[in-house]
Amino acid sequence: MTGRKKSFKKRVVARWALSYLLIALVPLAAVLSLAVISLRLNSSAMTKSNEVAVSYVQQSFENVFNEVNSIKTELLMDSDFMVVRNAASARRTRSG
Repeated sequence: MTGRKKSFKKRVVARWALSYLLIALVPLAAVLSLAVISLRLNSSAMTKSNEVAVSYVQQSFENVFNEVNSIKTELLMDSDFMVVRNAASARRTRSG
C-alpha cells in the first residue's frame, strides 16, 4: 500500500506542478505575443511616418533647388550682371 500511496502522491504533485506551470505560462505567452504584435505595429507605423517625412524633405529640397536654378538663369541672362561678371573676370586676368 505504501507504494500506491507514493505513486498517488507523485501523480498529484506532478498534476499540481503541471497546472501551476500552465497557469503561469499562459499569461506569459499572451503578454509576449501582444508585445510582438505591438512592436510590429509600431515598427510599420514608424516606417510610414519616416517615409512621409523623407518625401516632404525631398520635395522641399527640390523646390529650393528649382528656385535657385531659376534665379541663376535670371542672373545669367541679366545684362547688368554680365557687365559685373565681365569686369570681375577682367580684374582676375590682369592680377593673375
